[in-house]
Amino acid sequence: VSVNQLPVDLPNFVKNTQQVLSNIKTGDLLTLEIARANDKGGFETFKLVAPFQLTIQSSRKSINELILPSRKQIKLREDWMKPNP
Repeated sequence: VSVNQLPVDLPNFVKNTQQVLSNIKTGDLLTLEIARANDKGGFETFKLVAPFQLTIQSSRKSINELILPSRKQIKLREDWMKPNP
């Protein structure tokens, strides 16, 4: 729906995403508002807010560790690395 209150619908996605990325600095809050379908045939809007951190993707086939992972992220990583039963 929006990124830092700028619409990210199809006609505005590239322009507004580039605008946000050109102005945001590491640590600034990035607000992403998304819409998800609900069981009533409509949509629910969710607001996600987190400090911005630039990530450089060296390859689409690589996985890089997070610098300061949360406990949930560490658990997810540990669970992911466990062998399948």
